[in-house]
Amino acid sequence: MIRLATVNDAEQLRRLNEEFNGEETTIESIRESFRNNPQEVVIVAEEDNVLVGFVCVLLKKSFCYEDYMPEITEVYVMPEYRGKGIFRAMYTKVIEMAKEQNITQVRLYVDRHN
Repeated sequence: MIRLATVNDAEQLRRLNEEFNGEETTIESIRESFRNNPQEVVIVAEEDNVLVGFVCVLLKKSFCYEDYMPEITEVYVMPEYRGKGIFRAMYTKVIEMAKEQNITQVRLYVDRHN
């Protein structure tokens, strides 16, 4: 299932972020971000009530663009779930949400080795 993350996903997102970034974030800091950072949207992939991937979308506003520009800043899918279309499904959800807001572009920056 692909869905928007909620504050209730903080514990599982902490685990995924540690696997992805090697960074230790606290559950409370993740909850705080959900409560107080309206510029970030997190899409998650869930299998059997376990989060197996996430996409972070930052809603940027710049003088360079008329509208908000969603930018995918982080993407992670657990290794054993890769190659199954999970990122594609999460990306499709991002595009659907952008269209609902009449946003016509989404930016994705990736490392050339990724």
